[in-house]
Amino acid sequence: MTKSETIKNTLKETKLRRKFQVCKSFELKFDSSHIHTKKLNELNLLFLESKWLYNHILSTSKSNNIFLFDTKINKVNTLDKDKNPTTKDLNIIGSQIKQSILSRMLDSICSLAKLREKGYKIGKLKFKSKVNSIPLKQYDITYKFNKEKPNYVKVQGIKGYYKVNGTRQIPINAEFANATLIKKNNNFYLKVTCYINKKQKIFKEKEIGIDFGIESTITLSNGEKIKINIPENDRTRKLRKRLARKIGSKKKQKKSKRYLKNLVLLNKSITKTTNQKKDIKNKIVSYLVNNFETICVQDESIKEWKDGKYGKEVHNSILGGIMKDLKNKSNTLNIVEKYTPTTQVCPNCFKLNKFETKVRIYKCECGYIEDRDIHAAKNILNLGIGRMSYDKLNKVFMDDKHSKFLMESMASSAENREVGCSKLYLEKLEAPML
Repeated sequence: MTKSETIKNTLKETKLRRKFQVCKSFELKFDSSHIHTKKLNELNLLFLESKWLYNHILSTSKSNNIFLFDTKINKVNTLDKDKNPTTKDLNIIGSQIKQSILSRMLDSICSLAKLREKGYKIGKLKFKSKVNSIPLKQYDITYKFNKEKPNYVKVQGIKGYYKVNGTRQIPINAEFANATLIKKNNNFYLKVTCYINKKQKIFKEKEIGIDFGIESTITLSNGEKIKINIPENDRTRKLRKRLARKIGSKKKQKKSKRYLKNLVLLNKSITKTTNQKKDIKNKIVSYLVNNFETICVQDESIKEWKDGKYGKEVHNSILGGIMKDLKNKSNTLNIVEKYTPTTQVCPNCFKLNKFETKVRIYKCECGYIEDRDIHAAKNILNLGIGRMSYDKLNKVFMDDKHSKFLMESMASSAENREVGCSKLYLEKLEAPML
């Protein structure tokens, strides 16, 4: 069997195996307390050489075809501190890393070409002052873990292993694929892509309705309420003020070392808060996706909330991230149309009752009383699974401006007419409008 046939068979086996696997990525952080100064310099030099190679490829693309660039070179042309041309040796960066940097540039060029064909106005690749990510395409060659000590990783071109934190989150039977080495706020991270065997989910409950709000961030139809509020911490505020005082009057003024040091501290503080938000978001989404087979939500105007008077509350509550993850990860997601009055509809007599935002208890003339948010979540659930029909709703008066607005919004999409309260509104609007 020839080499090409062996590669083809291996690719076929991999494709078959991937059908029964799920792709997941895990972020591992290099333990800075266990990095020797020499090894830390080598890691920084790896990113520096990647920048040199990137800029060298870009500079030679004007005279030579970039698609025919030879990645076996060990010397590149670059600029020194005084911006004079000089030659640098590539001592650390490995051959496959060179190839992956070139392939990433070619992918970017192809993407720009496709955008140009579609009529978009595009620019071109620019020289970089620093490179913050390095692709590691093949496991066991560009990077690998120590078999005896799984929390130690080796990178191609650098001798010895680095200790990383976070390997416990990777399952034992995970199949490693590509990875990305990242430098962020003077810290180093390894984002590893793994393939894990699919498992059949066993849901505890069949369905749930979710109402998003400001007073209580998430309200479930079973009565549970989750309040999320992670504001900017005091350290971040102090660092922002300190950094503002160090900015010079001139826009193009060279930034001092003290300014850059404070900038790194500020970014670290912001990253800490962001990670806290991500952790809470992942836990909430995991709970919903793994426990409920069908999730019903309303297509809320979260961006309008943020642009309005609730900007800080929405920013601190990560509502947008939760909604995005539910769309990508839930087993079955039923979305109720945006303009459906789920807070106003009474599930008993189907009458629309309007209340001010400060009124947190929903009351109807028929005797129905319920918490405002729980009531909305139950209506979203009933509408999402088809238990409530808009044909039964009583007709209510609407002014002309509101009528025209609803007609325009529903006429824009045929699907929106069927999903939301289109039948009810069209019945009401036909007589006065026509």
